[in-house]
Amino acid sequence: MRPDPRPLLLALALACAAALPARAERIADFMVMDVCLDADGAVLQGAAPIDPGCQRRRKIAAGELPPYRLRNWPPRDAACHDGLLIKYNLPVRRNGVERIVSFTDRATASGCDTAPDAEAELARGLSVQGHDAGYGYIMASWSPVAMSSFESPLCNGPGGDARRFERGWVLGPAELPPPGRPGWGVFPSRAASGPAALAGAPCPARYNAGLTLWLLDTMDFGAARLPALVTHHFARADAAGIAPGPAQQVERTYWTHEFGLTRWEKWAREDWVHPRSARPAAELAAALFARGRCTRPYALPAILTPGLHTLPLAEAGLWRQVFIDPRTGERHPWVMTLCEDYTNIVRAPPSAAALADASRLDDAYWRAPPAPRTPPPHTPPARPPTAPVAAKAAP
Repeated sequence: MRPDPRPLLLALALACAAALPARAERIADFMVMDVCLDADGAVLQGAAPIDPGCQRRRKIAAGELPPYRLRNWPPRDAACHDGLLIKYNLPVRRNGVERIVSFTDRATASGCDTAPDAEAELARGLSVQGHDAGYGYIMASWSPVAMSSFESPLCNGPGGDARRFERGWVLGPAELPPPGRPGWGVFPSRAASGPAALAGAPCPARYNAGLTLWLLDTMDFGAARLPALVTHHFARADAAGIAPGPAQQVERTYWTHEFGLTRWEKWAREDWVHPRSARPAAELAAALFARGRCTRPYALPAILTPGLHTLPLAEAGLWRQVFIDPRTGERHPWVMTLCEDYTNIVRAPPSAAALADASRLDDAYWRAPPAPRTPPPHTPPARPPTAPVAAKAAP
């Protein structure tokens, strides 16, 4: 009697399944807020994705009102628990094109929620984001006092007018690397102040090459511990494309499945001085630390690229991490000078008018790609006339 082969086959199948790599994370899933669902698939009001009762969830759809609000944290000495800034990361569809908008609004002067409708919200700023088969990116950002757009060399290619803002500020690849494994790239772009370029405007004459660094890891935010995409945008890169070169500032952003854009930081080299206030970076970092609005930042691993290593993150009245170029031994301390953490959740929807001001959005970032050219109907080529064939009599 032969032994039953099924247990062995099952064990082999399980072993093979365990050996297969997990499905890679997609950057698109880290750019939009989630909503919680009840057993019938309806959106749960007053629930957030980090709540224990949120057993089912999906991405919020274009046109849906968020059932909760993301707010920043107040300073340590504030009497109110709620911060003044409010964040929503929502898909917005126009001209048949879907983008992601991170609205950043300002709460009422008190900063406290004293009414069910959250009182009024004042428009403050936003950023427009997108993703394609290759990368996720920021297209533009603006506030009441400043507007910026980011153009890429895609402007010079097919459909360039519709694509000029795509990959202008790259966040990371469409398919993210495994957790803890850094990735990087140099992406030419041009930042422009003011309104977006009009349709048909010339492409930039030149682009700046900036270094982008990204990695997926787990991060402790103010209200939860979450997997996050941590991405860095340096305005410069060295000639080898593996270090920030002469850059003295970097913006670090954190993106989560649950909320989209979740935290923002500004870091500067310790020898940098603010051009308007003349305050050195270390002084700004110490002031930020004293206010206590953000928890500990992400500690970068020791080896990021062949040209960028780090020493452990240090806490000494400010947050500091030393960057080292192992090729030359050059080293610079970098300090965190600004930060906003948007995990201070208010489990109530925004006021009815909070997201209704369509004038805040420039249609330039929703330009539809050109329609494919349809060839004319096929007609057979004309033939030259031929001499008639003489009829033959049957034999």
